[in-house]
Amino acid sequence: AFVAVMLVFLNMSAFMALVADRDIEVIGWLCVCMTAFVVLLVPAMFIASVVKRFRVQARRYMFFLCHHKDDAGVFARWLKIELLAAVQVSRDVFLDSDNL
Repeated sequence: AFVAVMLVFLNMSAFMALVADRDIEVIGWLCVCMTAFVVLLVPAMFIASVVKRFRVQARRYMFFLCHHKDDAGVFARWLKIELLAAVQVSRDVFLDSDNL
């Protein structure tokens, strides 16, 4: 983020070349607007990232079962049936051979 801010300020310095007097005010306002945009954008991005990190997401599956087809297929199917029968399991169980 710091590098992006520095690049914006370096690009703004290109506007400071020798120009007519009437264009100085326009360039000044452009630089003020760009600086305000950067100053407001950084906290907004920080707040958005914090909200996204701590937001509780409803997950569809409570368990994810993956198995080797030849060796553990029967065990994985049995485990899924037992998990779905358990009272503590409130969401679905993902078994790769069923859900893919």
